[in-house]
Amino acid sequence: MYLFHFCLKRTTFFCFFLFVFTTSKAQLYDFVNYTISDGLTQSVVTTLYQDSRGYLWAGSMGGGVSRFDGNTFQPFEERDGLAGQIITEIIEDSTGKLWIGTTWGGVSCYDGLNFTNYGKGNKISSNLVQHLAATKEHVFIGTGSSLQVFNLATKTFSEITETGPIHELICDRKGVTWGFSKKGFFRIDNNKPVWIDLPKKYDLSNCQMIELKNGMLLFAMGNELLQFNPSTATFSETAFTKLYSGRVIKSMFEDSHQELWIAVDNNLIIHHKKDGSTRSFSSSNGMLANDINDIIEDNTGHIWIASTDVGLVKLRSELFTYYSNVQGLDANDIFKIVEDPQGLFWFGSSSKGLYTFDGLQATEIKNGAKGFVQPIAIQQDMSGDVWIGHLNGLTLLRNKKPVQQLLSGVRVRALMQTRSGALWIGTWEKGLYKYENGVLTSFRDTPNKFPTEYVHAIHEDRVGNIWIGTGAGIVKYNGTTFQTFAQVLCNEYVGSITEDKVGNIWFHTDKCVMKYDGKKMEQFDEGRGLNSNTIYLIQFDAAGNLWVGTNKGLNRMQFDEKGNILNIKQYARNEGFRGIECNSRAVCLAKNGQIWFGTVLGAIRYNPQDDIVDKVEPRTAITGIKLFLEKTDWSYTGIPLVGWFHLPERIELQHNQNHLTFEYSGMHLNNTAGTRYQFMLSGFDQDWQPIVSKTEITYSNLPPGEYVFLVKAANSQGVWNKEPVRSCIITILSPPPPFWKTWWFYALATLPLAGILFYLIVVRTRIIRRQKQELETEIQERIREISKQNEEKTLMLKEIHHRVKNNLQVISSLLNLQSDGISDPHVMSLFEDCRNRVNSMALIHQKMYQSKNLVNIDIRNYIDELLHSLIDAYDTNKTIRLTTDIEEHPFSIDTIVPMGLILNEIISNSLKYAFEDRDTGELHVSLKKTAGNHFMLKISDNGKGMPVDFDLENAQTLGLQLITMLSDQINGKVELKNYQGTHFAIAFTELVKERF
Repeated sequence: MYLFHFCLKRTTFFCFFLFVFTTSKAQLYDFVNYTISDGLTQSVVTTLYQDSRGYLWAGSMGGGVSRFDGNTFQPFEERDGLAGQIITEIIEDSTGKLWIGTTWGGVSCYDGLNFTNYGKGNKISSNLVQHLAATKEHVFIGTGSSLQVFNLATKTFSEITETGPIHELICDRKGVTWGFSKKGFFRIDNNKPVWIDLPKKYDLSNCQMIELKNGMLLFAMGNELLQFNPSTATFSETAFTKLYSGRVIKSMFEDSHQELWIAVDNNLIIHHKKDGSTRSFSSSNGMLANDINDIIEDNTGHIWIASTDVGLVKLRSELFTYYSNVQGLDANDIFKIVEDPQGLFWFGSSSKGLYTFDGLQATEIKNGAKGFVQPIAIQQDMSGDVWIGHLNGLTLLRNKKPVQQLLSGVRVRALMQTRSGALWIGTWEKGLYKYENGVLTSFRDTPNKFPTEYVHAIHEDRVGNIWIGTGAGIVKYNGTTFQTFAQVLCNEYVGSITEDKVGNIWFHTDKCVMKYDGKKMEQFDEGRGLNSNTIYLIQFDAAGNLWVGTNKGLNRMQFDEKGNILNIKQYARNEGFRGIECNSRAVCLAKNGQIWFGTVLGAIRYNPQDDIVDKVEPRTAITGIKLFLEKTDWSYTGIPLVGWFHLPERIELQHNQNHLTFEYSGMHLNNTAGTRYQFMLSGFDQDWQPIVSKTEITYSNLPPGEYVFLVKAANSQGVWNKEPVRSCIITILSPPPPFWKTWWFYALATLPLAGILFYLIVVRTRIIRRQKQELETEIQERIREISKQNEEKTLMLKEIHHRVKNNLQVISSLLNLQSDGISDPHVMSLFEDCRNRVNSMALIHQKMYQSKNLVNIDIRNYIDELLHSLIDAYDTNKTIRLTTDIEEHPFSIDTIVPMGLILNEIISNSLKYAFEDRDTGELHVSLKKTAGNHFMLKISDNGKGMPVDFDLENAQTLGLQLITMLSDQINGKVELKNYQGTHFAIAFTELVKERF
């Protein structure tokens, strides 16, 4: 049940306060204070408030207010526009504006840029503002004369005079305003006070009132504490409220965990926890303030205290407890901490000796009449006796008294008792010893000699092996032999040894932490996330985390089930570990899970129950946009400025205003210095930029376009904003065009050009019309002349072709007559060949004469006539079947003459020789276009073919030589195939000659 409802007998009240005053006297907590030297305007802090942006505001007794961002203070005083220097209270209204009450200037409303002041004669009736409260619609101002009400919607004031001077004022979560005045206790309904009778008469001049998370109101009036239930309008005293009967309460509040903090008149703060326990803070355990005015909790869970004497105080954490005010525990050279089964802690200091601590006080343990010198090795044996290793040997204590001495004059540095009861002893310069059943054995002179003289740590693993840390590596003893590991280590000095849950051996050197899994060594150092390579101690906690102490603080290494590192959390000054530099091997895991460390600031205790993961996002904002690195007042643009930081709703810039600096912040009072940022300029950056710690970024030479700046922040534990903060849309305009590209220049330039053009068109049209008429006349005359010339040329060409054809036919007739007198068959054959050749050329000129254009002839018709004339000329009485596949093409005479002669030679050969022993035969001729001016002429027969060894290139007959020569004239290539007859394929190109 909530702690207000726990029950204590009246007779235990004095016992409670006695316990509160005496508990934890010895321990110190991590309080840090901020004073004038840190930037605070005055050391007397009267009130505290954290606004919605994360800033902490501290009102003072004469120095105005100071705004704290986690790093620096910014003062606001009368010279900055504040109404007065003495601050009574600070609140924030529902629009985000701050209201600051003062004692002589009335109240100030601050919007992030300007102060608006209201005082006597200016909206409100008194300059003494004592209390402030705000609902969603109103701000209530309690003055020295009445209650003023400011309407946020209409921005008007009204006054409730019936209350008189206000002593306390709050608004609850339901929007109901409650207050105390000299007249009594009231609530506000419809701008009227509704008075509520108190159970008895109380001193109302000193009132404190808070609303609890459960809806109850808690009143402190004079030296009484009372509880009020708003839903039933009833008062009650509980066992808890009675605890404070007779105590003057200076301040109280309920934190985010529903735990109460109460400051009482003897400068004591009492923290009531939900589990019913209490923790008190005073000067005896580190609390710095002696006169407390206010207590609040920030959004990260840290406690802030306003004091009269030391300024602003922060309880940074209850995570670590300090004992620098306890004799023996305050030593800066504690090198050994041990907890015995009775819960008593033993501390060994090199300079101050040996002490035990029972939680309240420390007691020095002496070695006879003198204190121990350098008692840095402590081991309780199975019988309950304690062995102390020190500068002058080994001492056995029974009931804290020395009963036995061993190794006199030997400096003992390490002790460990095995499960079998043997005590292992590590020394400086004398090597390793074992004490068992009253027998002391040295390993210096044994056959299996221990390899070094310096021993720093000893550990027995789960299977009984002994591991010894030395100045020359780590040594494993299996009961028979020693095995040294040195070359595989990052450094040969081994300071301490421990073992994890699965049996891995862990140890540290001066340069790293090492893990040995039985097969290989693994190294952990700064490269793996540790804060330093200078290692002083290692210790596993109850949860299996490995703690590593260095010269720069602590590291807590968390592992997954496979032993991989999940996370390394570091603890230093900002996390409450003020000791920073740890001492070698000075660590102890207590039975309750707490861990004790020896540091240069004495003994420090880690309280795991208070190690709460900081999941609070930074409150991130874009705080400014500068143009050309200058702080810019964007009101000059005429665009409305919005928000606390008064940035424009939109920004439109000229093309040469392209150098922008964005300022941003991520408020996180726990550790603002550890806040990290990522940003991007949408429209320019393709992705988020790398993580940085700086709080501004400049973009220069931005091209025209639309941009939006985005930024997000992470706290020191890596918790990022879920959504980035966005700037307004920023438009950079394109540069104006040069004057010669403007519309007005075009218009001006067009007018004279249009006139000139019009004039030119009219004049030119007349000239062109006249020239056209003259040209038409001339053209008609030329056409008549050319037509006449063409007719004459045509007649002449026809006559030429006709005469050439006739002459060729005369030659053919002469050859024919001449052959009549020839009896020699060979000569006769030559005459016939000549005649056929002449006939083929004559046929060409005949076709040219008959053609319409006198340039080209009908190739298909020409080839058909040529072939039939050849068949008729060689009247062989054989049946020759002729097939043709001729594509139409207008060949010139330069091509047709050689092609006709080629056809003549090949067909003549076929008719004379191919079918000598046959009565029938087939001839086939094809002519096809392959591409462009390229053609393929094929002539084939199915006769007997050429001889097997026939070579066309070396042929001796005139006909075959003519075929090759004529093919060259038309750029042709002859291919002869001799298969089932003779097959000629001639690939040629038509010759196209320019004619003049």
